[in-house]
Amino acid sequence: MNHESEVSFGAVRPPVETVESGPTPSNDTVAKPPPLRRTRLVIVSVFGGLCLLLAAANAVHLWLPSTPRSHAVEALVNSQNGEQMAEGIKFLFGAALMGILAAGCGYTLRKLGKDKLGRQMAGAGLGLSISCVAGAFAPQSAGAMTRHEQQFSKSVATFTKQAIDNQSQAHPAMPEGIIGKGQTLSDEELALKAFLESIAREAVNYQRRLVALKPETWLLPKNLANPQARLETRLNVAKARQASQEFHDHMRTMMSKVVEDIVKTATTRGEEAEARRVMSGQMDSLRSTLDACHRYDDAMFDEVSAILALMDSQGSNVRLHLGQLQFADTDALERYRQSLNRYVAMASKQDSLHRAGEERAKAASEAFRKAGESGDAKALNDLQGDRAPRSIKFKITSGALTVNGKPLASSPQAPDLVAAIGSNERRVTDGVDLRAWDSLGVYAYVIPKTQTIELIALSMNDFGISDSPKSADFGGEFELLGTTITDVDTPQSVNKRLPAGMAFKPLAEYEGHWVLTLDQCQVKLIMGPNGMLDAIVITPKADVSENQLRGPRF
Repeated sequence: MNHESEVSFGAVRPPVETVESGPTPSNDTVAKPPPLRRTRLVIVSVFGGLCLLLAAANAVHLWLPSTPRSHAVEALVNSQNGEQMAEGIKFLFGAALMGILAAGCGYTLRKLGKDKLGRQMAGAGLGLSISCVAGAFAPQSAGAMTRHEQQFSKSVATFTKQAIDNQSQAHPAMPEGIIGKGQTLSDEELALKAFLESIAREAVNYQRRLVALKPETWLLPKNLANPQARLETRLNVAKARQASQEFHDHMRTMMSKVVEDIVKTATTRGEEAEARRVMSGQMDSLRSTLDACHRYDDAMFDEVSAILALMDSQGSNVRLHLGQLQFADTDALERYRQSLNRYVAMASKQDSLHRAGEERAKAASEAFRKAGESGDAKALNDLQGDRAPRSIKFKITSGALTVNGKPLASSPQAPDLVAAIGSNERRVTDGVDLRAWDSLGVYAYVIPKTQTIELIALSMNDFGISDSPKSADFGGEFELLGTTITDVDTPQSVNKRLPAGMAFKPLAEYEGHWVLTLDQCQVKLIMGPNGMLDAIVITPKADVSENQLRGPRF
């Protein structure tokens, strides 16, 4: 017997005895590796296979035409500055990482004796790494928005694109032949028909002016991070504000003119009073919608300007990283997020206003069509009221609270409020006594035993509690110490307009609750998480406890 020494991976194995006279082992017989090495082979093979799968998926994703080129890679290509070039290099390394790890696993397999498998895995890993890097540089989608930007752009641009579609279809022009069968509409009806068609044309022209200014790009992160783009946005916002004001003024003038023309024509027949009655509901409804749209336009433009001013103030403390803005100051980041959420919420409300206007306009067009075909003006009766908002005004001065000019006592009774705004449409008596005016956006809590009003709430933006009005937001007017507060206001904007020494202050116990205490009452502004004014709460007696002030259902 002789001994042979086997060398493997630089280590000398113990001599293995061989028997000279015994039969020679077959070449097909392979000795099994030790258990420890077998475990390593399995782990490295599985891990390497997973890395290959992830690298292949990443390569496919990067080469898809719909995948945008990363802003980090854009910075590297354009050599904007050293810091952004470094970000680009990091992105490329991350893209190739799985392929690099797979190649490393292939090298390890070769060392463990699996030469062929190791070569295949290493080659595939390196190839996928190169493919991922090349895909990151793919030019077909260079400059495209990231998925986050696309979603955001869609949400903030919805109201403009949808409004054009809605307004262009809402008032289809009526051919004169539709009057039909030798019958004609009256002069008043023809004037109102022409007015509604003119509204459609002017609305489409206004929306086209807005779209030309690309409002959907104003708040994209890459534009906010670019000083030159911010300057261009600021100019576009000024142009959009001017277009909005011109449209609003023109529509107001048209409303006054059509009312004047119709009343003048009707006066010759001794029907002035009837004409005014017919027109008042339609004009009030249109004017309310027009004013609301203009109010939201202005508020949205103000919010964009506030975001631009914030970006200017931050300077180098904010930068673009992988398509997102990064703030060094956490307070600035929070202000940015609040403004962004508020802007999107207002865009959504604006869109709902346009949709409501569309439905109203379609109903008007259909009524005119029926009246033209039949020659019977009774088809227009549905337009006369059009559920126009009832005129309601809450006014608080330094000495009194009045509703529609009627003062409420320091401890007002439920009948006092009913006398001022009419009978309530709904009443809840499940543990409380709540009176709701759903169509007005008003509700009040009443103390059952004394019928004393505990608080009055005006629902401004879908307050969302179980007892809030079901069908409408408050459409009247609320005036506080000479300052009119609307649904687009914030405590900060109101404080700027209040008399000196008067200001809403936040309640530490309740987030979003701001209170101003006066001699005759206490007023609370309740802000929603999206930065919109949810409700105005009036408590007639200022000396009630905080628990009473909140109300049972707050």
